Amino acid sequence: MKEFIIILFSSFFLFTNNIYSQTVEDEIKYIRTHYLKVNNELDKYKKIDFINVGLFKDSNPYSMEGAKLFNLAIINCYKYFKDNKIKKIVVTFDGEYNFQTSEYYIWNDKLFFVFKKQIQFLKSRTSENLTGKDKTIIENRYYIKNNKIIRWLNEKKKKVLDKVKIKSEEKILIHDYELYRSDLSKLQ
Repeated sequence: MKEFIIILFSSFFLFTNNIYSQTVEDEIKYIRTHYLKVNNELDKYKKIDFINVGLFKDSNPYSMEGAKLFNLAIINCYKYFKDNKIKKIVVTFDGEYNFQTSEYYIWNDKLFFVFKKQIQFLKSRTSENLTGKDKTIIENRYYIKNNKIIRWLNEKKKKVLDKVKIKSEEKILIHDYELYRSDLSKLQ
């Protein structure tokens, strides 16, 4: 009887695990299809630019004492709309030692994919002797359903499985997405 229960339990586990992975794989296919659709139609969308939104060390970019202001990065944000519905948001951070592009993809008013590419420079980007060896490129892909990461591919295109890391990254992604989706003209 014990053997029968073990076999039954094992079969149930394998069956439910297979259904789950099929569902995730189906979602990934759905996401990739819509990702391609958004990018293929990008030239047909209305584009709104928010250029040179400054990111300062102090929340107040002005000083009565004449203290030096630190502009940490220049932020550019581009929003793409179809029929007054947002389809894609592209945000760039342009710093002296870092350049990052974040692309947020939206379908039916829901975030479904985020692609982040970061170029880190070992020297200042204004250095005269800057070479290709002086930079590192890091890319991350986030597949999202109902504001939850269902798959995260890191810079090595490997699945990230650490649930604590995923939860933390999920929180940041959703926060940033909501910020960029809002009216950025208030930040200028």
